[in-house]
Amino acid sequence: MEFNQQTMGTGKRQNPSLPLVSVVIPCYNQAQYLFESVSSVLDSYSGPLEIIIVDDGSTAPRTGAYLRAAEELSPAVRVISQLNAGLSGARNTGIAAARGEFVQLLDADDVIVPPKLDLQVAHFQVSRSLDVSISNFLLCDETRTIFSKHDEAIAHSALDLQDFLYKWERGFAVPIHCALFRRSTLPERPFDTSARAKEDWLFWCGLSVRGARMAYLNAHHAIYRQHAQSMRRSYVNMGKSWLHAAAKVDAMVSAREPAFFESAVDWFEGFYRKHPVYIEEIARLRSQTGVVDARGGEAQEESGGLVAKKVETLRRAITGMLRSAPKISVVIPVYNHFHHVDQCLLSVIQQADVAFEIICVDDCSTDTRTTELLRSLEDLHPNLHVVINPSNKGISRTQNEAVEQARSEYVAFVDCDDLLVPGALSSVAKTLSQKPEVDYLFTDRLDIDEHDEVIRRADYGGYPNISFRGEQYIKDDLLDGMVASHLKVVRRGAYLKAGGSDDAYTGIQDWELALKIAEFGNFHYVHEPLYRHRIHANSVTSSDSVGQFRKTNMVRRKFAGRWLCGERVRVGDVLHSSSSAGALPTVAQLKDAWRQGRRCEIVVKADAPGPLISFLREFNSYFDRIVWESPETYAALLGYFPQDVLVTSEIEQVN
Repeated sequence: MEFNQQTMGTGKRQNPSLPLVSVVIPCYNQAQYLFESVSSVLDSYSGPLEIIIVDDGSTAPRTGAYLRAAEELSPAVRVISQLNAGLSGARNTGIAAARGEFVQLLDADDVIVPPKLDLQVAHFQVSRSLDVSISNFLLCDETRTIFSKHDEAIAHSALDLQDFLYKWERGFAVPIHCALFRRSTLPERPFDTSARAKEDWLFWCGLSVRGARMAYLNAHHAIYRQHAQSMRRSYVNMGKSWLHAAAKVDAMVSAREPAFFESAVDWFEGFYRKHPVYIEEIARLRSQTGVVDARGGEAQEESGGLVAKKVETLRRAITGMLRSAPKISVVIPVYNHFHHVDQCLLSVIQQADVAFEIICVDDCSTDTRTTELLRSLEDLHPNLHVVINPSNKGISRTQNEAVEQARSEYVAFVDCDDLLVPGALSSVAKTLSQKPEVDYLFTDRLDIDEHDEVIRRADYGGYPNISFRGEQYIKDDLLDGMVASHLKVVRRGAYLKAGGSDDAYTGIQDWELALKIAEFGNFHYVHEPLYRHRIHANSVTSSDSVGQFRKTNMVRRKFAGRWLCGERVRVGDVLHSSSSAGALPTVAQLKDAWRQGRRCEIVVKADAPGPLISFLREFNSYFDRIVWESPETYAALLGYFPQDVLVTSEIEQVN
């Protein structure tokens, strides 16, 4: 099979003579993974594709942005939106809309490995009577860092009804995205929407009962992600779901397999009921029997009392704010964080000896207590402006609109779960009066935990590999990381001249803004921790860390092209490296190669060490081509790159 010059990822030139493959991706509040799942599909087939994303009534705030980003990956992508119908209902919707000769089902948080679809379509072309082609799979953790091979039960299975009835969960299972289905094999509504769980088991049993012919393709071309929360599911509920599904399966097969249900009950008794977690859950449930939770109304009263208490504390503090024209505007975007937002506001309100205004914007918090708290502060002081967004606009638009309203020459940015140290604004105001040429001032910070205890002092952005060498080097250091972070104070005119925060880079919008201002503005670093930055579970949406790395590298690549090689095309000799070569190029060496007009490429072998994968995730922007050789490497790096960088070694051999 020939792999030609890429148009996307492994990048196959489309072969219109191949059959259309429809890929159905149900999505409920997991749209942050779509860039990876969709990219893996585009990488995996040389022929015509349609990729149908079924948004099953998602409620997550940035779902729309993620769906649009997925659509922008290819004209083959289309989105169907519906009211929440559950996983089975979403799959049924997508299958009903599919027009392809073959159907690939893929959950939003999983990926496939090239050239899965090419190989499976070829499998069908060789085996004309085949209904389902099934590959093997790898397990991975939530971050796609640790991979393992499940036992080889699929490889050693006959893939017949006996396997699905008597081996399922007992060492044998087929993740749905291992398969490619002939469309004509799937019934009108193949997934049981009344099932509580185990819908895949019901599906496979039903398919087998109807006589679908299945065959194994010897390759690990599906990656199954195991989330931390899925590992903590209730064993009692899983046991109930097993029995519920077993009863449905029994209705299909009881005439030909009268002993089936007894075998399913035996598995329930031996696996679920004897599991220590199940026993512990049952004991806990029994201890709660007959206990009436009468605290609903009381808890509501306590919540209301807590809001009132926080409001009263803030109102008393607000009376001490200066009413003169502000020298600094403090912008505080708010989204939830009810238990911290009052502390944040107090840390700003209690800044003394300098006139300032606060622009506090609630970006449609889902925690109504947060909105109630902020509404209670409206119109209490001429220098306190509370804005309640009627819909979620995202951090970039929220910041931009707040800066538009600011009346001061300088704007300071404070996250709603963070704090200013006492005297921070006075120190900033004094420095700016002494250095009126400064467009962007930034300080050190103290990282704190949920209980306000200091974890560490972070100087110059807190990067272990970047140290302050002088203000003339800040621009160069900014390419390597966001050194110009908390506390950030920016001249309003410079912010507006740079075009403000870009919604396309939400999550790294502050760094992209700093890079834009660095092209024309003056930076000043204050070597003093004037900001307390809270580190906790809700500080960063870890599930979208891949997107943050990808955006980081897109931005770095853009500015490196401007700053290191003046936008000229790099046509010099290639800086080659390999994960098997021992010493790898440093960031400084890669930047020098760009300055010299050289291209940079690396081959990542199957046994690539973890530190190299981490390095490529963070600094792939300096590479023009990264060649992978194993499914684990592909899956570990997928999504961290813009298009056309990550390629398979098979392409490398052809080119």
